[in-house]
Amino acid sequence: ELYVNIDAKLKALSINESLEYIEYIESITPKIIETLKNKKLNFLYKKADIYLNTRNYNSAFTIYLENKKLYPEDTYIYTGRINGLVRLIIEETNKALTNQDYILAYENMQLLNTIYPDMIDYIENNNWFKKNEKK
Repeated sequence: ELYVNIDAKLKALSINESLEYIEYIESITPKIIETLKNKKLNFLYKKADIYLNTRNYNSAFTIYLENKKLYPEDTYIYTGRINGLVRLIIEETNKALTNQDYILAYENMQLLNTIYPDMIDYIENNNWFKKNEKK
């Protein structure tokens, strides 16, 4: 009966309450986890979208990582979301640099380094090489 009216129930709840309700149902009946997967993913991504809209990129990234662990077969969603996040962070970082907000730019670069640790190191090494190549 908990699952029968789930759509109506979830419409009346907040995102966090909906996630708690889904997890409660999953804890009672583990067989339903796969059936609830899409609903749960949608709420998790809605929650991440709220974080993105408030520029809380770390929290959005944390949700993406959790989703990747929970649903490794849906890597394409994770990849698309991460690419969108990286684009937003880069845009904000460029604006911060233009406005000489170096602290924000640094914080954003730290997050990018967490998302793609090898990429930032590669960029830094490449810049070092270019600087020393001219000498």
